[in-house]
Amino acid sequence: MLDGDFGFDFLDGGDGDDTVTYNFFTGRINANLPNGSVGFPLGSAETLTGIENIIGARGDDTIIGDGANNRIDGNSGNDSLNGNFGNDTLQGGAGNDLLDGGFGFDSIAGGSGNDTVTYDFFSGSINANLQTSRVGFPGTSGTDTLSGIENIIGASGNDTITGNGSNNLLNGNSGNDSLNGGSGDDTLLGQAGNDILSGTFGFDFIDGGSGDDTVTYDFFSNSVNIDLQTGNATFFGNTRPDTLSGIENAVGAMGSDRITGNDNNNRLSGNAGNDTLDGAEGNDTLSGDSGNDFFQANFGSDRIDGGSGDDTVDYSGFTSSTIDLQSGSVSTRRSVRVETRVRRPGGTPRPGGSGLETVVTTEIVNEQDTLTAVENIIGTDGADQIIGNSSNNRLDANAGNDTLEGGLGNDTLLGGSGNDTLTGGDNGDFLEGGEGNDFLDGGFGFDLIDGSSGNDTVTYRFFSGSIVADLRAGTVSFPNSGSNSIDTLRGIENLIGGAGDDVILGNSAGNFLSGGSGNDTLSGSIVGSSPDTLAGETGNDYFIGNSFGADLIEGGNGDDTVNYELVERVNINLQTGRAFKNTPLPEPVQPEPSIPDILEFLELLRRELLIVGSDTSVIGVSPAVPFPIVPDTLVGEPLSPTTDTLTSIENAIGSSGNDEIMGNDLSNDLMGQAGDDTLDGGSGNDTVAGGLGDDQVAGGEGDDILRGDENDRSSTVAEGGNDTLLGGAGNDSLGGKYGDDQLFGGEGVDSLWGDAGDDLLNGGSGDDKLGGGAGADRFVIANVQGQDRITDFEVGIDSFLLEDLTLEQLELTQQGNNVRIEFIETDQILAIVQNVQVGDLFGSFA
Repeated sequence: MLDGDFGFDFLDGGDGDDTVTYNFFTGRINANLPNGSVGFPLGSAETLTGIENIIGARGDDTIIGDGANNRIDGNSGNDSLNGNFGNDTLQGGAGNDLLDGGFGFDSIAGGSGNDTVTYDFFSGSINANLQTSRVGFPGTSGTDTLSGIENIIGASGNDTITGNGSNNLLNGNSGNDSLNGGSGDDTLLGQAGNDILSGTFGFDFIDGGSGDDTVTYDFFSNSVNIDLQTGNATFFGNTRPDTLSGIENAVGAMGSDRITGNDNNNRLSGNAGNDTLDGAEGNDTLSGDSGNDFFQANFGSDRIDGGSGDDTVDYSGFTSSTIDLQSGSVSTRRSVRVETRVRRPGGTPRPGGSGLETVVTTEIVNEQDTLTAVENIIGTDGADQIIGNSSNNRLDANAGNDTLEGGLGNDTLLGGSGNDTLTGGDNGDFLEGGEGNDFLDGGFGFDLIDGSSGNDTVTYRFFSGSIVADLRAGTVSFPNSGSNSIDTLRGIENLIGGAGDDVILGNSAGNFLSGGSGNDTLSGSIVGSSPDTLAGETGNDYFIGNSFGADLIEGGNGDDTVNYELVERVNINLQTGRAFKNTPLPEPVQPEPSIPDILEFLELLRRELLIVGSDTSVIGVSPAVPFPIVPDTLVGEPLSPTTDTLTSIENAIGSSGNDEIMGNDLSNDLMGQAGDDTLDGGSGNDTVAGGLGDDQVAGGEGDDILRGDENDRSSTVAEGGNDTLLGGAGNDSLGGKYGDDQLFGGEGVDSLWGDAGDDLLNGGSGDDKLGGGAGADRFVIANVQGQDRITDFEVGIDSFLLEDLTLEQLELTQQGNNVRIEFIETDQILAIVQNVQVGDLFGSFA
């Protein structure tokens, strides 16, 4: 060991491992072993040769080693030590030292004080860890060994630097560095490059520097609030924040974080937990990762990835949007306030002014977002279009006239205010229309559909089967689906059926009920005076008219029937399309029928009225109807007469009162029900039945089927009235059924059957077929008629009524088992009476 003491010495260590010391000197030295010089203040110097090691003075020394394996001791003071080449040992000693091991695998000890090791000379990358006291160099197996070091300056490459429990300063230098402060209040400087900075525990200052830098809190098990606009990151349970600067991107902690970006193009990742991410302005990338995350969509074209969990994106800050979660595409529109300074007309400034004025305009800005793994959307206050995906989506449209489509999954669709269109898609969905007149389609699955306020419509047009819908009970069942599940309806005024044979019952609101395709049964409310619109659309539809409200009934395509059995008296004219209803209220005698009773009645009508026989439909009310279908079973205030409007209706059923029913040019099916009714089929091939009571039944033109009582071929024992049937033009079929009926075939080849009762049968012109049935029947013989065939004349019971003829003008001739009746003057055969003998008939003429 050489000690030159005071003076300007020449020191030669010679061979061996030689050390020079300046421990005696209280000032500072500047030693450079490659140059063999030691400088002192005021310009004096010593010369060294053959020296490998130096012990510095007590001031702030600068010592540079050479290519040997140097040992450099800074002694006290804030020293700068550089090992240069070789495997050096650097000891900072007391003071805040800057230590540079240079090339080689060095041992660096900071000693006491706040010491820094630097690798800024190195163009490669380092992996420095103050906790393990090692610095590695990628591509080599050697390491530097550190002790007593608080701070590190990285190399020019992509460094990884980890601090320890001290208050570290970690400087990444250039390159894409990863800095981890460890515990302690650290300062992390990313400098140039795209750096990843983690202060870890403690209250840290984090500066990303230039480049695209990321701060991460993925080490933290609780929650963090990161705000890149204010440059703060606060922690759950702590009031002291980390300070952030030059940060573009952030990764949250494991808890429920809130992360807010700035005007840059940020990448924000929530990590685990139920996080809230707001990119602010800029074209941002937001990643929720795991947890049920909430994204505040903001200005710019953003990419949002919800990750796992049930995630929501809020677009309420925009003017309107089009969102498709299936494709992940989002188009947004927003209004931007633009202020422009312009010179006033004339260019003359006001006193004390500049002559410039501010003009405010509004511009519409269109932007595009991309969504991945997002389940839920909050729309704008404008007109949104939002399409869900296969997840269980919650789509909240907010205000505006919106269109929502849930897609697959058990979805929740909220229309908010405005006239919205909501489609649930597959599986069991919840649809809420909110304020406004909404159009709701639950799709497949068993849904809860709430129209809320407004005039709302639910549709089953997509459904290929049949439905039974009751708006009063708020239920829709699917009888052919093999399931007992139902849709539940609330606040629904209107309903559109599907492709099957539907049964639809309205409520007390003014309903619009549409059967869709299929043979449907529709009834407005049987209580309440609000007018209903019933639309059958395609199919052979059946409408239940009621006593309340002036309804519009549109049959649409098909062979459609309106039934006024629940009305006391009705005047129906299918030519003018009017049904005049008059329902005076008697004293209440029974409680109001229940909804199940009404539905059973509707099902009965469907079953009884749509069975097609060999000649016509079977129309009637079975004794199994669970309550009397008469107006005096209803309880309420007296009602004024009302008028329904009928369009495209082919068939009509009257009330229990004295009805008038007029058909149109189509082939009508008309039935009077109870009461003394007057029915006229008009032109067309009609089926007209008087029902119970003494009815006037006219077929009009066409080939008609007329019946005095109910519209089937069987006798109605002890229930029919004394009816008059007028076939009119055409080849008609008349059946009197029970009662003393009068049957007039009119023109054409007609078939008359008196059935039970003492009937009068007049075939009219044409070759007619007459059968009296039971009872004492009278058959009209006239010289203006065709050749009639009487099939069941009962001698001694039935009789002939001569019209404008006398018995002397007739000739009766036996032909086998039959008797021929001829008009002598013209040799015209007026009638053939079957299965009788001539001698038995002379007493039968009146």
